[in-house]
Amino acid sequence: MRKLAYFASGIILLMASVLTLWKIGNSRTYQVFGQIVPRVNLSQKVVALTFDDGPTAGFTDEILQILDDENVKATFFLIGGEMEKHPDEGKKIVAAGNDVGNHSFSHTRMILVTPSFVRGEIEMTDDLIRSAG
Repeated sequence: MRKLAYFASGIILLMASVLTLWKIGNSRTYQVFGQIVPRVNLSQKVVALTFDDGPTAGFTDEILQILDDENVKATFFLIGGEMEKHPDEGKKIVAAGNDVGNHSFSHTRMILVTPSFVRGEIEMTDDLIRSAG
């Protein structure tokens, strides 16, 4: 009977651990390392317009045209894999005077991965961003 109780306790602990890791892995407001900066206090009102997960052929041109028509600049967080497929789209973003941020190479969830995996994701994308200008 005691073995069964230990086994049941182990199963419950395992299930709780898996559920916790799943929740952390899918959270947009929790981070194991580093810090999330959700707000910056400024003396004037500003809006930061950002686009994630590009560049995407067809859509990037449309977004850049709208921004140009409205005389607005934005920040594009680019995925290295998409930059590799569409290098000219990344160059257009930079040439239009927009800011560019690194959204990793594959845009995978960075949980339970090695530091060298994270470094590779960031460095590969940095190289592609630099080549865009």
